[in-house]
Formats: sequence, C-alpha cells, structure tokens
Amino acid sequence: AAAERRTALEAEESALNARIVEARTEADRLTAGLEAGRSELASLEQRLTVLRGEIEAATGERDALRAELAAGRQEAERLTSRQAELARAIAEDEARRDALRAEVEAAEAEAAAAVPPQPEPLPSAGPARPSDAVAAAVRAAPGLEGADEATRARLVAELENGACVVPALQAALGEVNRQTAAALIRALGTC
Repeated sequence: AAAERRTALEAEESALNARIVEARTEADRLTAGLEAGRSELASLEQRLTVLRGEIEAATGERDALRAELAAGRQEAERLTSRQAELARAIAEDEARRDALRAEVEAAEAEAAAAVPPQPEPLPSAGPARPSDAVAAAVRAAPGLEGADEATRARLVAELENGACVVPALQAALGEVNRQTAAALIRALGTC
C-alpha cells in the first residue's frame, strides 16, 4: 500500500509539476501580454499627448481665424458704409452739376434771346489822309495820353490809309473813347 501511495503521490507530484509549468508558462505569457499592454499604453499616452498638442494648436488657429473673420466682417461693414456715403455724395454732386448745367443753359438761352440788334455797319475806309494832318489830330485828341508809341503809330497808320475813325480806334486801342472819336472826326472827318 505504501508503494501505491508513493506512486499515487509521485503521480500527483508529476501532475502538480505539470500544472506549475503550465502556470509559469501562462504567467510568462500573461507577463509578456502585460508588458505589451504597458508598451502599447505608453505609446497611446504619448500619442494622446501629441494629439492634445495638435488640438491645442488647432484651437489656437481656430481662435485666430475667428478673430480675423470678425475683423474682416467689421472692415466689410465699414467699407459698405463708406460706399453708401460716397454713393450719396456722388448723387448729390451729380444733382448739383445737373442743376448748374440747367442754370447755364437757361442763362445762355436768355443771353441768346437778348442779343442786341447789330448797328448799321460803318463804312470801313475812305480816301487816304495827309500824314501831317493825321499826326496833328492824334496829338491834339483827348484820351490818348496813356497810349504807348506803338499804339499811336498804329492809329496814325490806320487813319492815314483812310480808315474810318471808329474802326481805326477799335483796331489800335481795342475800344472807342467817345471824346477821342469826336475830336478826330472834327479834325479829319468820319472816313
């Protein structure tokens, strides 16, 4: 019975040793799985840290873009308002311009309607006059004291060539002084 007992104990020991080996193998396998899990966990934690950094960067970029968008909207509103102001100013200026054009056209029409009748044309020239008589008449005529020498010479030449007094004064002086014209007509005649 002792031999049976021994054989039974040896068989039990052998079975226990086999279970211990199995348990150690299972423990080694579980340890390896645990190490792999820890390594994967560390990798996931590292990836999580990277993702958090990316999320923070993206959030900062999003906030900056929102600020830019808000500033862009404000600028667009300001420009729209300015555009409306300019459109009003242009419309007012165009209305003023059109009113001024109408006034100018009315004034031109009124001026054209009020053109005085043209006087009978004066004779333009008569016979030539003696130069000493013309020179004496121009020296004695009032209103020519301020005329320069070239203007006087032109008047004398016009009168010597037989020009009528009024056209000669207009040609030489650009205007007709009635006292000067009367004196020259008395001295030389009209034409």
